[in-house]
Amino acid sequence: MVVMEKKEFYEKCAKLIGTDDLYVEVPKPAKRFNRETGEMYQPMTQATRWGGREPGNGRFPNHGLIRVFSDTMIHVSLKNPKLYGIFNSFEDVLKALEQAIEQKESP
Repeated sequence: MVVMEKKEFYEKCAKLIGTDDLYVEVPKPAKRFNRETGEMYQPMTQATRWGGREPGNGRFPNHGLIRVFSDTMIHVSLKNPKLYGIFNSFEDVLKALEQAIEQKESP
């Protein structure tokens, strides 16, 4: 079984839909100094009370969202082609997306 990366998955979805995805590689946050222990640590996110959060990947302009929460939980909410649901694998999403596009093209 070939393991697919998120970026590759989003590229395949964008190609099927016929649009660009807005995939952004998120850099890891800079290490910070803990004043109590004197050690450096890696925070979970870059979000702070002063900094905003960036929107996540999986946005397809004028089509909708495909969000990968894990390899076994992918949420699809597309309006063009119409496809909604939670899927268990990348392959299931790609199959459903192909079927939705075929149904849209057939009269």
